[in-house]
Amino acid sequence: NESFLFAVTDNVIALELDKLFTLGIRDSIKVSIAEPSQMDITVVDDDDVTVDFQFNAYNYSEDHSTVGNIILLLSNPIAQSLSVVVEGGPGQQPDTVIISGVQVSNTVIFTPGQMPVTLPDFDITNDITALETDEIYQ
Repeated sequence: NESFLFAVTDNVIALELDKLFTLGIRDSIKVSIAEPSQMDITVVDDDDVTVDFQFNAYNYSEDHSTVGNIILLLSNPIAQSLSVVVEGGPGQQPDTVIISGVQVSNTVIFTPGQMPVTLPDFDITNDITALETDEIYQ
């Protein structure tokens, strides 16, 4: 019996396709080859990826009129496109809160080589109510 090794490089690139290899035995000195004379090897991608906000909280004043510069990050590079849906809205607010924003739902697509993605801006209304309670979007 004889065995041999070949190296498999581990990387941190997520969403890679599995790598397929075929090994075969062939006659080099008129030797009979038993069946099966070839085998397949599959190297399965084991790298994970997570999507996260750059910061866990953002603060905007009503007079800013838009919410923007919210950035999503990937934990690792990816080998193929990845899409996520980012959604939320005013959530549970006290009765005293006048809602300034809208429900948000955006599909964000990451492509290979692209790490941070900035969400599209969304509008907020600058009402003239003074001393109102802060709004929280979840």
